[in-house]
Amino acid sequence: MPEAKAHYPFLTRLMIDLFDAGELPSVESLDIEMDFGYVGRILYKNGAVRYFKGSNLNVNRHANAEIALDKGYTKYFLQQFGYETPRGKTFLTPLFFKRRKTRLLDSDAPVNTLKDIPDYVENALGYPCYIKPNQGSQGYDVLRANDRATLDEALLRFENAEYEVVLVEAAVQLPEYRIVVYQDEVICCYGRYPLVVVGDGTATIRDLLDATEALYTQVGRPPAIDSNDPRISNTLRRQGYTLESILPKNHSAQIYNSANLSIGGTARDFTDRLHPQWKQFVIDLVQKFNLTVCGVDFCCADITEADAAYSILELNGTPTLSGYATLGKAEYQRVRNFYRRILV
Repeated sequence: MPEAKAHYPFLTRLMIDLFDAGELPSVESLDIEMDFGYVGRILYKNGAVRYFKGSNLNVNRHANAEIALDKGYTKYFLQQFGYETPRGKTFLTPLFFKRRKTRLLDSDAPVNTLKDIPDYVENALGYPCYIKPNQGSQGYDVLRANDRATLDEALLRFENAEYEVVLVEAAVQLPEYRIVVYQDEVICCYGRYPLVVVGDGTATIRDLLDATEALYTQVGRPPAIDSNDPRISNTLRRQGYTLESILPKNHSAQIYNSANLSIGGTARDFTDRLHPQWKQFVIDLVQKFNLTVCGVDFCCADITEADAAYSILELNGTPTLSGYATLGKAEYQRVRNFYRRILV
């Protein structure tokens, strides 16, 4: 078994630490691919074997996890169960028809393609809205359109992107949370917020981002901020800034419109403040999808109060907790205990 290396994924490093500390008494050994530490096997003393890949510990049934990965199908089932979700629907890209042998275009099925998005947004959905890959995680290529110009920019990007289906949704103007459920228990709940930098009167926004990335590295968060990401320049431009702008002292600039921790978003722990109603709400929701472990991305007017307005954004069958674990000692221990329960 290799020693944990700094470039290994968080979960791989945590597994090695748990094993070396003797906290996995039922595990005989760990067989981990040595170069990148991204895949491996966990060999148990009773002869059982568990494979893993990244943050996927193979806990959920495959088909259930596949549905949770597909945002459009997740939305369908959420609506069938009577849950509130953002208004929106899926659209097929040229790559879908290039890769798949299908008679959809010759059928009477309601086929929506990228060229149908402007009419849908301007006559049915409205601005602002989000255009995102139907499958994927960690905020990759989630684009916000505030007007027709930014919508056209987003569509041009998806016209040539490696996605078969995109989802277009209305923006939800409510605070955003991630709630992680395991079996019949809420493991953690945290608020997610877009990255904001605060000026000191001398540093450029690029300098402030570099300093933020260095701080993230110091506390153990994986690389998150890509200064070349066009979403950053677009978000700054709407605020009248560029990466080379010097922010006046105590003035702030928002970097992304997305709150994902994987692109630099910040978080605040709400586990102990989550209202019991919402605890049972998400447990029931996850059980309806027959998932053992799930991250629920959830907007709510006030998660500490019952009966607040809410909307469910999506589900994640392999939630990544590396960012949450860096919030403090209590959060790290909560994550450590969670994975130990799975692995024992």
